[in-house]
Amino acid sequence: MRWFHIMALSVGLFSRLWAVPQADRPNVVLILLDDLNDWVGCMGGHPQARTPNIDALAQRGVLFKNAHCQAPVCNPSRVSMMMGLRPSTTSVYDNDDSLQKATTLSEIPSLPEWFTHQGYLTMGCGKVFHASRGQKRFTRYGPSGGQGPLPDQRLSTTPEASRSKLWDWGTFPPEEAQYHDVINSQWAAEQLQKDHDKPFFLACGLFKPHLAWAVPGKYYDMFPLEEIELPPHLENDLDDIPPSGVKMAKPNGDHAKLLASNRWKKAIQSYLACIAYTDMNIGRLLDAFEKSKYRDNTAIVLWSDHGWALGEKKHWCKGAIWEQTTRIP
Repeated sequence: MRWFHIMALSVGLFSRLWAVPQADRPNVVLILLDDLNDWVGCMGGHPQARTPNIDALAQRGVLFKNAHCQAPVCNPSRVSMMMGLRPSTTSVYDNDDSLQKATTLSEIPSLPEWFTHQGYLTMGCGKVFHASRGQKRFTRYGPSGGQGPLPDQRLSTTPEASRSKLWDWGTFPPEEAQYHDVINSQWAAEQLQKDHDKPFFLACGLFKPHLAWAVPGKYYDMFPLEEIELPPHLENDLDDIPPSGVKMAKPNGDHAKLLASNRWKKAIQSYLACIAYTDMNIGRLLDAFEKSKYRDNTAIVLWSDHGWALGEKKHWCKGAIWEQTTRIP
């Protein structure tokens, strides 16, 4: 489904809120994920993905199987989502572009600000806007945190296969309670157990499966390395791609390093483990929702800022315009 169809449905929902008495207006819970592609059970992106909570949510709602992000990079995609405008309008094209300095947005309310104007309590936690920008646009903001567990530290001992502290993966020893996504999902779950005197908009941003792929060992144990299946790929897949496309794929970059260090399957295992971990955190939030008094008058929206490539077309990460990096749940 094209993006403007999704936006049209959103505009239809929000415009109807205007005419509904405040006491009867539905609550909205927005779950934002980071770097999750279509490796979700209900989307069929990878046969070994384990996402029972996302799948259950999709089964009881509307699943857009052909949704694509506005831009395969965090900041412009999130600005587009939260401001309702394309990057070509906002001039926010990359992670370093400032939302605050975008003159086209100076008079436009963000999604939480729009809800505030409609009499809603707006609450957020985790990564909603990029790099935790935009927190002041909410009435109340909980924890934010970073990509990794607490504290951050490097896991890898193979620097030839990594280019930064983030480009790293492995099991991490601390208790789950020390992980940012656990802290954020618990905070969001707690808001669903409280009494609110007005309708609310609650945004919970979860970091995983964003790098660094560091999660407790039990999530790695779900995907034995010897059983890992590589994504569909062709050795000659770039032969009919123009030079600009080959440059975008960077086959001599991450992909060549991962092949040389024999870590392709290990990377797949790590990404699948982080997806399972994220699904667990989503399950915590959904369980709290089911036990709350708001379950019959609340809309839940789940969204990822962009996809992620794991060796298809010899490309890794985001920043490309192929389906692996643009298709989102």
